Amino acid sequence: MRRLSGAIEGVELEGWRATHRYYEPLVNAAAVKLLPGEYYVSVAGEALCTVLGSCVALCLFDPVTKVAAMNHFLLPGDAPMAVKRAHGMRYGNTSCAVLIATMVRAGARPERLEAKLFGGASGLTGVAQSVLRVGELNARCGEAFVAAHGLRLVASDLEGRQARRVLFDTESGRVRVRRLGVREGKIDQVTVTGLIEPGARREAP
Repeated sequence: MRRLSGAIEGVELEGWRATHRYYEPLVNAAAVKLLPGEYYVSVAGEALCTVLGSCVALCLFDPVTKVAAMNHFLLPGDAPMAVKRAHGMRYGNTSCAVLIATMVRAGARPERLEAKLFGGASGLTGVAQSVLRVGELNARCGEAFVAAHGLRLVASDLEGRQARRVLFDTESGRVRVRRLGVREGKIDQVTVTGLIEPGARREAP
């Protein structure tokens, strides 16, 4: 696995660790909700939840120690030096590196980590979609990070046009994804509900 120290050096983590807690009835457990730019490493079995549009979430799980983690990044690549300290967690490579380093400190082993990637949707059309491509670039960033660091990608649900609600059950390592459809400017709970199991890979519609 590539060294992570350079990627996370100088990154200000205070304020980016998710703090919003609630009860999640789908898994009958306490849960932590992640907002954009946040991350969370669980050692106590909390469920982790976030809602993704063009952003991407990397879910990591050590099946031996049950240390689990999720992030929610907004932009691909490494954080530029000018913004790295204050806003580094918004960037994919920086955020994912912090996630692994924090998991290792909590007792996880990098070689055991199971990785799952979600998000990267595009709600734009026409010229805006072809120029910005933020969702696509975030998806490619997540895949490239996983490959470059030797992580085992066991499931992914990336790109497409729909936002997603992602619920990570850190007791079992399973992830439940609900796609959200856009109709007449409103968000409806529609289309796909299901567990993402190891080995699953859903293609963008």
